[in-house]
Amino acid sequence: MSASLPTIAVLAVAVFNLILGAVVLTQDFDDRANRYFAVLSVSAVLWGVGTGFFFLVDPSRSTLFDLIARSNYFFGGVIPAAFLYFAFVFKREHSSPRWQTLAFFIPTLAFLVLDFGTSLIIVRPFVSAEGVRGFIYGPLQILFDLNVWASFLVAFVIFVKKYRHSSSNIRAQILYIAIGTYVTFGIAGIFNLMLPHFYGVFDYIWVGPVAIIFWVGTMAFAVARYRLFNVKVVSSELLVIALWLVLLLRIAFAQNDEDFLFSVGLFLAVLVLGVFVIRGVIRGARRRDLIEAQEAELSLMNSKQETLLHFISHEVKGYFAKSEAAFAGITEGDYGMVSPALQSMATNGLKDVRQAVHIVMNVLDASNLKKGAVSFKSGLFDLKKTLYEVVEELRPLANDKGLALSASDSVGSVCVVRGDELKMRKQVLVNIIENAIVYTPKGSVTVILEQSRGSACIRVRDTGVGIPKSDLSRLFTQGGYGAHARTVNVHATGYGLFIAKRVVETEGGSICIESDGENKGSLVTIILPLAV
Repeated sequence: MSASLPTIAVLAVAVFNLILGAVVLTQDFDDRANRYFAVLSVSAVLWGVGTGFFFLVDPSRSTLFDLIARSNYFFGGVIPAAFLYFAFVFKREHSSPRWQTLAFFIPTLAFLVLDFGTSLIIVRPFVSAEGVRGFIYGPLQILFDLNVWASFLVAFVIFVKKYRHSSSNIRAQILYIAIGTYVTFGIAGIFNLMLPHFYGVFDYIWVGPVAIIFWVGTMAFAVARYRLFNVKVVSSELLVIALWLVLLLRIAFAQNDEDFLFSVGLFLAVLVLGVFVIRGVIRGARRRDLIEAQEAELSLMNSKQETLLHFISHEVKGYFAKSEAAFAGITEGDYGMVSPALQSMATNGLKDVRQAVHIVMNVLDASNLKKGAVSFKSGLFDLKKTLYEVVEELRPLANDKGLALSASDSVGSVCVVRGDELKMRKQVLVNIIENAIVYTPKGSVTVILEQSRGSACIRVRDTGVGIPKSDLSRLFTQGGYGAHARTVNVHATGYGLFIAKRVVETEGGSICIESDGENKGSLVTIILPLAV
């Protein structure tokens, strides 16, 4: 049993059609047009496979030869019914009732009975003396042909109506479908219906199954709506389908009935397994697509949130600035002598407003740092001098709480680093040391500056409330603070450490925090490269 070139072409096209149908279907299984296109593809594949096997099977195996001949003819008749229903549901907003769906396939079911149960459509297949294979038709074969022509004609009318009432994009899809369908139908109508039926010429019945590649291709292009396919899904489909093809060829070249039945059983088992494999890959691809879509949506929402936060913070900052100027004017005597009660109120108000401005500035700085909208003025400065100045600046705060604040170093007279001195002072050193003071109810805060191996190391150790192990991972995140932070400091925003980390890392350094747990204090370590 040898395969001729037309037979190979028919089977190759069947495989290609199967791949296209699977690819389109897996892009969106919930899309009805995709599902019905898959049905069309399967019917085209079965027709092609039936035709190929009709050319391959040994005619001496009369029962199998007759079965494949009738199957081939029946599968060819499924295509017009499937296409008619596809035309009916294409771009239809609502699902059709089941009885309506069944009505489209009633003629096909009738021909199924007539084809396999009687000799009214096909009497039997034959092989001529020249080796040409064909069919001896029964008296009702003309009804089969009329059903095919009528189905495509009605589908054409349906598409014309939909074309008139559709958008330009849908019209383009309908145009692709119409061109692919009726060019292919014209070719198949000539070589698979007219020549065999009216002239008894069966030499070219392979042409229709081969030409159908043009139909399925244009249909796939239209149904897929110009979308890109998932490469991983398509690759898995190609591998599985290639395996199916190998097993189909094994069936075609079976040497006896036992080998044929074994090959069919093996094919069915691998068919089911392959479906599960493809479905698993599709589920994974859909999960990844969903995650990517959610990440994109989250990124967009974060961007909008930051923009809104930036706008609100700027507006609030303006009002605070006016309040600060008013309170400062009262406390400094710009409005003359005021009563002690008003002076006390203004002093407290000025303190609160400055605290609020500090919070707003932290939020703005965090937002700008995250967006990369902050400029750094790099220059050489003495880190030792800056550190001692910050410690003295914060000493009154420590004294008010009765804390021992100490600073020491082992670096010599100077410790020169390169960076933005103002940001290092305000957004790192002040933030870290002030945090240590605020979160230490009693005891001490110790600041040590060391120098080793081309780096300056600042350690800020306190005897404060400590940090639970579960909180350490989120302290340097935007808006992240410990579980008990608000209990100790009602003004905690969670932005101070985030800002400090961004500034230190921008200057080429690192920062970390350690704690043995609650009420066991904490240690912040800042490492900065020395200036070369």
